[in-house]
Amino acid sequence: MLPITDRNMRQAIVAEWCLAAFGEGQASSLPQRGIRLLEEAVEAAQAAGCERGMAHMLVDFVFDRPAGTISQELGGVGVTALALANAAGLSADAEEAREVVRVLAKPLAHFTARNQVKNDAGFIALRQGAAVAERDGSGSEQRERVATPLPAPDTGWRTIDSAPKDISIDLWVAGWSDGPLRLPDCKWRESAWQTYSDKWGWMLVELNGCRATHWLPLPAPPVGDGSSPV
Repeated sequence: MLPITDRNMRQAIVAEWCLAAFGEGQASSLPQRGIRLLEEAVEAAQAAGCERGMAHMLVDFVFDRPAGTISQELGGVGVTALALANAAGLSADAEEAREVVRVLAKPLAHFTARNQVKNDAGFIALRQGAAVAERDGSGSEQRERVATPLPAPDTGWRTIDSAPKDISIDLWVAGWSDGPLRLPDCKWRESAWQTYSDKWGWMLVELNGCRATHWLPLPAPPVGDGSSPV
């Protein structure tokens, strides 16, 4: 395979590869893709001679400041990569094109398995019930809620150990800062409970101390055309 010289085309090809290798939830999750970018940046810093202690100090330094916008920070990643490539006597564009060729030459299963090892080690950051939209230029945030706080489960709820993993169900999730939540239409995907948002795709349910404790079958669909009660 020859190197792909057009960068927008490389991006489209990598996006398709990412979807096939990791699934829609992980391919479209900004936090998850950010974690993988951080991993590669740390590896590049390590290869450039950066020390572990300095890397830890830098993480604390960055996270002690307000978050920036994804567009500007991604541009900063690109500019910094160009500067590092120049210092190393390399072409950033040529190395990126070469890496795309190398990745595409390997079976998808190779990267799916590697990714799962990282996920199992805790390096997975899919959005959970409350999805946070990208900050706009003014620094404001748009939030999309896909779950509503409800009272404690009553009759009909079943313990999570009996939950089926081959159909969609509702989950009762404890551990949220604003109380337990009922998450609709959840599925067991990629070895974890996930719920779906039209805007953000599949998102992890159990994250940052949140745990599904009970489940409830979905109600039966309406009878007839649904235009009037039956």
